[in-house]
Amino acid sequence: MPQVQAFIESRQFVLKVSARMTGLVQDVEGKVHSISALPKGLKVGGDLELSGTDIRALPEGLKVGGNLDLYDAAVTALPEGLKVGGNLDVRGTAVTALPDALEVGGCLDLEGTAVAALPGGLSVGGYLDLRGTNITALPEGLRVGSYLDLGGTNIAALPDGLSVGSNLNLRGTKITALPEGFSVGGGLYLRGTTITALSEGLSVGGDLDLRGTKITALPEGLSVGRCLYLDGTKIDALPEGLRVGGNLDLRGTKITALPKGLRVGGRLYLEGTPITVLPEGLKVGGKIVGGPQPPRGSVAAAIARIWRPAAWL
Repeated sequence: MPQVQAFIESRQFVLKVSARMTGLVQDVEGKVHSISALPKGLKVGGDLELSGTDIRALPEGLKVGGNLDLYDAAVTALPEGLKVGGNLDVRGTAVTALPDALEVGGCLDLEGTAVAALPGGLSVGGYLDLRGTNITALPEGLRVGSYLDLGGTNIAALPDGLSVGSNLNLRGTKITALPEGFSVGGGLYLRGTTITALSEGLSVGGDLDLRGTKITALPEGLSVGRCLYLDGTKIDALPEGLRVGGNLDLRGTKITALPKGLRVGGRLYLEGTPITVLPEGLKVGGKIVGGPQPPRGSVAAAIARIWRPAAWL
């Protein structure tokens, strides 16, 4: 193997085949290392694919510019100073903890691992998948650039300073409340939680799914960038100033009236509600399904046919 490494280096070849297949890793300077003897401070410019290998330890200060794939590898711990520019996949390993100051530019997949806690200051540029883990709390200041999936975990509260750039899935968690002024860049999915109220100042950039919850009221000033699903909930009134960028689904609710100035970018579903009158200033970008309809030829009917959401969300 040393002769092969020396030959590759002398010819300045660039390894195209993964470390999983060759047992060799090429660093940013072109030097070639055996996966059984990786040096401290190793820097790999592209992907490092070690899935299914028998490698048990990674070098301290390892930096990977692309993805680090450890799926089903024999690794039992991650090194201090680890930085991954792309995705980090730890599924199927015996890893039980993450190093302090871990940086992951892409996605971090911990689904089904024995990791029981996240380090302070963790920053994940892509999605963070914690399903099937024993994690019970999130660190303050956690930043997730994309999707945060906590579905079915034992996490009971969200920390102050939590930042989620895309969707947040809380289905089946033990979370009972949201932080004041909480904002999520994508959808917020609360089905199957024990949350009974939404926090003041809540802002949701995507869908807000409250089906199957015990929530009975919406906060003033609520803004939902896409669809709002209230069908089958016990909510009996909508707040003034509510704005929904997509569909608003009120089917099967006990809501008796819509607030003045309600704006809905998509369809408005009123089937099975006791609503009998449409309010002044109602703007609906799609069809009104069920319930009362605007009089044919009215301004409201015209708006319902042609209006589309503007930049007010």
